Order: sequence, then structure tokens, then C-alpha cells
Amino acid sequence: MLHEQATASEVLQPWQGRRGIAHALMCFVLAVVCALALNEWATSRIAGPACSVHGHALGLSYVEVRNYGNRNDVGTVCLYRRANGDDVAVAMQDAAPFLTALWLDFALDPVFTIPAFAVLLALARTGLHRLRRRGDGALRHP
Repeated sequence: MLHEQATASEVLQPWQGRRGIAHALMCFVLAVVCALALNEWATSRIAGPACSVHGHALGLSYVEVRNYGNRNDVGTVCLYRRANGDDVAVAMQDAAPFLTALWLDFALDPVFTIPAFAVLLALARTGLHRLRRRGDGALRHP
């Protein structure tokens, strides 16, 4: 079965004019919501428990997880409080396995996640538009 090659105007059609601005705005707002949801989920389900266990092993009280992004070499850190009230910051790489810490560095960084979700949502929107234009308007299943 041969598929027709889409021209640039057909691919860009959902992004042109007023509807294009609305679609772009919708993708951006959904990307922010998805990034915030991922941040909350990763903090409560992965980073928080890992930091809590690590802090308990060190005799520290877990406070929160912070991501400093690309502003320093540390990235994501666990913040603890000692019994005397002093705050201690420990890099996520010390509190969690390497791949988990690496994933958390990306998942908790809005500079990475918002554009990534925006691109994924835009690609999904364009793909759905192309599927609908192929047939009678209903999505086809392979």
C-alpha cells in the first residue's frame, strides 16, 4: 500500500491562522500542566522516598527535593535538617541510583519538560490531523 507524501502546507495546516494560534496555545498550556503533573508525581513517588530513606540512614530529617537545573553542577538535591537545626543539601546522585538520579534531573527540570511535552503534543496533534484527513474523518486503526 502506497502512502501519499504530504506537502508542507498540508502538514502545517492545523498551525496556520487563528486556529493555529489556538492550537499552539492549547499545546503550550497542556505542556505546562503535564510538566507540573510529572514534577509532582516524580517528587512524591520517586525522589521523596529515595531522599527520605537516604536521610534516615544518615540520621538526618528529610525536608524537600529541589532542582537547580543547569544553574550548577548538582542539579537535583535532597534537603535535610540536622537535629541542631542546620540544613544539609545532598546531591540526588548520592541518594539514589545513577539512572534514577539522571531521570529525576530531567523530570524535575521545567526547562526540559515543558518544551518536551509541547513538542510531543504538537506532533500528536499533527498526526491526528493527518489521520483525519486521510479518510472520512474517523480515526483508522491499523
